[in-house]
Amino acid sequence: MPRQVASDGGYASIENLRAAKARGVEEVAFHKKRGLVVEDMVKSRWMYRQLRNFRAGIEAGISCLKRAYGLARCTWKGLAHFQCLCVVIGGGVQLGVVYALTPGVNRSRIDRP
Repeated sequence: MPRQVASDGGYASIENLRAAKARGVEEVAFHKKRGLVVEDMVKSRWMYRQLRNFRAGIEAGISCLKRAYGLARCTWKGLAHFQCLCVVIGGGVQLGVVYALTPGVNRSRIDRP
């Protein structure tokens, strides 16, 4: 069981908070508070912001994959094709990171043939 959980605001309720705490989750951060007190969810406001921002970063990554790499819909069928697609996309993301971290590369404009 995870020690900390960041969840969508749609699941924010006192019942869900109690259920998570009963299962051993120490800190639960819902994106929207919906009447819940931050101190009931987590130990400090700092931890609430950390968990909330972590979840926002995950959402941003998913949004990037959907928009920039066209993963809004997967047209390949089956687990083998899905795994292949994940490897290809992961490689493309890694190449983008390497390019971004390469010193001396001028990113202000792209040379076109």
